[in-house]
Amino acid sequence: MCVLCAVGRNGVGKLGIFWQKNELGAIADSLVGLLVFKTKDMQAQPILHLIFEQAIAPKDLSLFSTTLLSQWSDAGELPSLRRDRSAGYPNIQFKVRHYFGHCRPMLFAMGMEAQFLFDALQAGYTTLPAAIADMRLLQLRLGTRKHFFDYQLFNYKALNATYAKQYALLTNQPSQVAFLHSCLQQHLGSLLEGLGMVPSGILLRDIRLRRRKCIRWKGRSEYGFDLQFTTNVFLPEYIGVGRDVRCGFGVVRRGEDGRDGGRRTGGELRGFRV
Repeated sequence: MCVLCAVGRNGVGKLGIFWQKNELGAIADSLVGLLVFKTKDMQAQPILHLIFEQAIAPKDLSLFSTTLLSQWSDAGELPSLRRDRSAGYPNIQFKVRHYFGHCRPMLFAMGMEAQFLFDALQAGYTTLPAAIADMRLLQLRLGTRKHFFDYQLFNYKALNATYAKQYALLTNQPSQVAFLHSCLQQHLGSLLEGLGMVPSGILLRDIRLRRRKCIRWKGRSEYGFDLQFTTNVFLPEYIGVGRDVRCGFGVVRRGEDGRDGGRRTGGELRGFRV
């Protein structure tokens, strides 16, 4: 069964098709056309959530994503996805979702890549290494607003090598939070710029450091952070902010408790060490 759903919340337009497990049947071109949701003052872009049936350990996410992208590239499938490996903000990212009691890999895609992949899967143009547990294509308008949103940010890799040295010299939490505020402001600007938007008018406030952790990544130990913050930038669920977002770091959730306004949105993000 599939359900066409249109929602207006906090001034944000949504339109998507929610597919139940193993129900990726053909759909009429006219219905796909309805996924373009525009008004005079907004132009939404496609956001794809693709959750796989296969359960994996969080540490295996990088291998899973590399295998999947290599399979597509070697087979000559989905040529538009290849350019996503270039420099800049990645429109294709992989996450780990705690979905119905298991850790499952999730592909998050935006823009042209999201629509292309959604259409290709419907048409049977591409193959996948694991069965699909859930697929959702939404239309969301990203960018700054006149009002504010509360977010949780998990496994945020804020610091490059230079910033890590500067952060290590800070001796109290207020100065550390102020430093992270500056990093997050830069990363939000880079995100919008990478999506072709003007990174101006970003307001950021009420940053709270919930947890600092040591993340093992590619043989190195790095700082990772779980934050809570408020901003006037509308961000979709599960988008990545910060460094190495392609590999599942810096995952955004809506609401103060990591949910969208207290409403579940199909599974909780699981914190992890890689």
